[in-house]
Amino acid sequence: MAKRAREATELPELLQVQQPKPTRSAVIRSEGNRVYKTVTGGLAPCVLEARVQKAVSLYEQAATFATSDDEKASALKNIACCWSKLLELNSSDQQALEASIRAAQAALKAKIYGTA
Repeated sequence: MAKRAREATELPELLQVQQPKPTRSAVIRSEGNRVYKTVTGGLAPCVLEARVQKAVSLYEQAATFATSDDEKASALKNIACCWSKLLELNSSDQQALEASIRAAQAALKAKIYGTA
């Protein structure tokens, strides 16, 4: 009887799915996401820019440590979003902003697909 009780308590432990340990790239990218989310209105432009730059730095590190194309693409996409935010913070000319965003997107595509 005691053996069955012990087996019954061990069974749920065996059925638990082990989650894979996040890669170094994923951990760094997550930290970049945390920093980027602090870029909100009401702060001085220089503070916002510094936070976006910090996020870019973290995403660049994440791209360096990427172990798959998906991880690298995710980090590079986040860098492009940061560039867009920096342009938004520093540009009062909407047309120049849009042209810069298109250029950043083209550069990112070239980097991902190797068409540069």
